[in-house]
Amino acid sequence: MSQPNPPLPSLDEAGGYFWQGGKSGELRIGYCSACEKYQHPANLLCGKCHEAITENRAISGKATLLAVTENHQPWVKGIEPPYVIAIVALAEDADIRLTSNVVGAGAAKTKIGAALHVVFHQHDDIWLPMFEADEDVETTATPINIPAPSPAIR
Repeated sequence: MSQPNPPLPSLDEAGGYFWQGGKSGELRIGYCSACEKYQHPANLLCGKCHEAITENRAISGKATLLAVTENHQPWVKGIEPPYVIAIVALAEDADIRLTSNVVGAGAAKTKIGAALHVVFHQHDDIWLPMFEADEDVETTATPINIPAPSPAIR
């Protein structure tokens, strides 16, 4: 399974800490001290209370797999398939979701609800957070309720 080598993000004022936290082995997420909520994606203002985001915190890097797909198409130059795309919920705040990759042995067989931990892949001065399965942690999938489509109006 190839490792994704995507186009790299910019190290802007709002989120540079997110892309460089891996240098010290930390997954860093914005935090609003006013309303005590984690904030992602990075922003200069809190999406809840609109106060300035002046803090970012290192979190555990633990997550739960919510959605996963194995891609076999060469959609982006520099990213050779196959690779596993995932949406994960962070342990500190399940409302914070990251779209990333599952890497490591057996990545394509990782099941919804699996416990994951962050690993970093360095490209220049950017550390991309990706996730590996925690083989020693048993988890169960959290059901996600998807509403049924509305019947067509005639």
